[in-house]
Order: sequence, then structure tokens, then C-alpha cells
Amino acid sequence: MLTVAPESPRQDDVLPLLRQADDFALALYPAENYHALDVGDLERPGVTFLVARDDGRALGTAAVVDEGDGSAELKRVFVTDAARGLGVGRALLVADEDRARA
Repeated sequence: MLTVAPESPRQDDVLPLLRQADDFALALYPAENYHALDVGDLERPGVTFLVARDDGRALGTAAVVDEGDGSAELKRVFVTDAARGLGVGRALLVADEDRARA
């Protein structure tokens, strides 16, 4: 069963997903155009870091950053290759949107 919940980005099974996200993005964009939040930034007040899991296995991540002016920014949205096309990204975005509206 797919779940999406706030979690620490420092978990042993989540850190590799963040590295995969970096590798994926850097293969597409020049480094100077890649503005990902690092693990410390993901733990700041005003940032909610979400992990999508299926039967406990981490499949994707997303963060919502409260900009403090009534707006929010989505960051670190990533789904593993194996989980693409299964609705994981959609579940992460819906959860982020719900949190941004709250």
C-alpha cells in the first residue's frame, strides 16, 4: 500500500534517493541551474519533506517550502525508475499541495 508522510531526509534508505535525484537532474541541467535543497535545508523550519513508501520501501520524495508570503515552492520531487508510472509522483504532489494549502 502506498503511503506518503513527513519523514527525516537523513534516513539510510532515503539518502540514496536524494543522490539519485541529484544525478538525474545533473544529467539534464547544467550544475549552475540546479538549485536543490541539501539535507540540512530539508530540515529547516518551514520545509516539509515527504517520502512515498510502498510496503516500507522508499520510492520517492518531495518537499514543500513555505515561503512565508502565502506561497510555497515544491522541491526535491523525485521517483525511482522502478516506481515511475505507478502514481507515486501524483501521490507526492497531492500531499504537497494539501500541505501547502493548510
